[in-house]
Amino acid sequence: MIEMGLVGPAEDSDNRSRILCVAGALFGERGYASTSLRAIANAVGMTPPALYWYFTSKQAILHALLHSALFDFIDAVEAEVVGPAPQDKLRQFVRAHVLKTLDQPRTLPYEALFGYRQMARFLSDEERAELVTGQRRHLDLVRGTLREGIVCGCFRELDVTSTAFAIMSMCDYVNSWWKPDGRIAAGELADEYVDLVARMVAPDPLPHLNGAAVERQAARSAPPPPLAT
Repeated sequence: MIEMGLVGPAEDSDNRSRILCVAGALFGERGYASTSLRAIANAVGMTPPALYWYFTSKQAILHALLHSALFDFIDAVEAEVVGPAPQDKLRQFVRAHVLKTLDQPRTLPYEALFGYRQMARFLSDEERAELVTGQRRHLDLVRGTLREGIVCGCFRELDVTSTAFAIMSMCDYVNSWWKPDGRIAAGELADEYVDLVARMVAPDPLPHLNGAAVERQAARSAPPPPLAT
């Protein structure tokens, strides 16, 4: 068992990371409410008093876990968005978002990992607001890029908020079905998503469609036939 006050700074940081990793697995497996501090301490190999040396409460563990997961991800994605043109920024964002999502630990079923978002309700209003601020920062990066592209004529006229949410949602959910040993590699999948988003915002998407799709698009755009008399 690890006792408080017996570790140095480096080991202290390692222990905090290990607590968060173990707690995340237990929260995903059992649910936040059904996971006790004692269970976390036992799984880490600490006594409960030693656990309090690192975190003052179970809620503090949850906040640290969600904060780290969100802001580490956002920082990693945004570091790849360097431009200079709006098309470049959007491609870089989508590719980084997909690859960073697929690079996340896959120790739990996707449904359990996604459930972390639902756990935010156990946080204080201030803690939840902090997470929302991070999410909005990420969203604003996409919305700002779309606005730039519309102004310069690189993207078609579109609602930037709904389009930004659509782009982020498709990138978020990629981890729900992709498998590391599947038929498509992570890099190839990221390229596919970049292409899908580029077509979504292109000024004139019709040239990118195949013949059958063009016919369907034309049929939808054609005026209705006159009523029989």
